[in-house]
Amino acid sequence: MKINFLVETCLLCHGLSSISDDEIAVAFKKTNANFAWIEKGTLKIGGIDEFIKFRSKLVFNRADDKNLSQYLCGEEDAALTAAATMRICILHGIPAAVSCGIGGIGDAPIRRRSSDFDVIAEKKTMLIATAIKDMMDYDGSFTWLYQHDIEVLGYKSKECNGYIFNSNHYPLDGEFNEHSFVYNKSNLLLVQIPPEKRIIDNHILEEAIEFGKQEARMGKSFHPAVNEFIDRSTNGASSKLQLESILKNVIIAESLFSEN
Repeated sequence: MKINFLVETCLLCHGLSSISDDEIAVAFKKTNANFAWIEKGTLKIGGIDEFIKFRSKLVFNRADDKNLSQYLCGEEDAALTAAATMRICILHGIPAAVSCGIGGIGDAPIRRRSSDFDVIAEKKTMLIATAIKDMMDYDGSFTWLYQHDIEVLGYKSKECNGYIFNSNHYPLDGEFNEHSFVYNKSNLLLVQIPPEKRIIDNHILEEAIEFGKQEARMGKSFHPAVNEFIDRSTNGASSKLQLESILKNVIIAESLFSEN
């Protein structure tokens, strides 16, 4: 069977600290989603049952586009970021990658610009995501996308106003739905969480960013630390939001490709 899209696995492995394997398995059971990860240096692509066996191993390595080849030449296990998932799609002729919150331009430790943006700029595969992560510089991120001629379309919406928190309104290039969709490798498609479902207290985000920076200075991963802090501060609500969101992105991806 032809694979139309791959789902990134870093969020599912590292970003949903209060969500169990069983909850994820049940959520994706009715989809035909394929997930990508690395096991003992070998790329694995499989459905939810096979992926859950990998998730249960509690693998903490994160393969992005910068270190993907190292993991593929090594003996370790790793989940894949959106950037690494897009790279696998490019290498294997898969039309699209599905993610949730993506990196952008920001002050997060390690690098100023996310690898997600670097691969998006190549315009060799389409990305379906929720939004740019809240800790990113939204002004800088959207400016960069426009400067690099990335067409950003919103699902039944012509603006982006945040990820799991609400922020300023940023105009998009247009909107799409299942019936108006035309496949284009240079597109970034955003399927946003309804604003009324998001977390209201932006102080939680500010505190989470500071916590993530502290963890990064000790050699730990910034984004998982931020996600874990927000999860604890919202009694798991943020993780549920993100699980619902990436599942919705998968369902929309299935609809888009079934119509075309």
